[in-house]
Amino acid sequence: MRFEQGFGIAGPDRFGADGPGTPPDFVSDDFVRVTGVGVTGGVTEYVWSDFFRIRQGQTRIINELTFSDSPPRLPESIAIVPDQPTLTEPGQTIPVRITATYADGTTDDLTPQSAGTSYRISNPAIATIDQDGLVTALTDGSVFVTAVNQGATAVTQLNVSLDGSLTTVAGSVLDEDGMPVAGAMVSIVSFRQAWMTYPGQLR
Repeated sequence: MRFEQGFGIAGPDRFGADGPGTPPDFVSDDFVRVTGVGVTGGVTEYVWSDFFRIRQGQTRIINELTFSDSPPRLPESIAIVPDQPTLTEPGQTIPVRITATYADGTTDDLTPQSAGTSYRISNPAIATIDQDGLVTALTDGSVFVTAVNQGATAVTQLNVSLDGSLTTVAGSVLDEDGMPVAGAMVSIVSFRQAWMTYPGQLR
């Protein structure tokens, strides 16, 4: 296959590098890549570039392409899981990890930006997130972290509690006869967030 024609690419630019609430910076919020398909000698071939962001008015020359007889993989869904749900010290960092699930049931780690994942955080005054999913605590509050990869999106909530005022709840989930309940889910209601749900502890 041979590609020589120029073409235009569009991408959303709703905010700047620091995420929602900041002015658009003329750079696409999420990553894109060039893909193509063609037939050579009766054989279908696919081609794609590495991931990149679009800058308004920029001309980009793409020389490094991957050729294959199979199409590039697109995640059917992604899941985002932080190493822990609460940060308790200013400057503390935790990573969030992104796992993709594909149509054939296989999974893959798409955490780094080189895998095409972009991140944003709902309130960068409470915590920040870098391009590889590392969250840094700044001040008390709750934030939502969003990850996007090729149209698949996942969201998780993180809490920052720097005064150490955390409450640990321990106990057993029992039925009316006092027997442990398998697979129970426990919801904790608080004024700082709508709810939290945890797997029930069986004893």
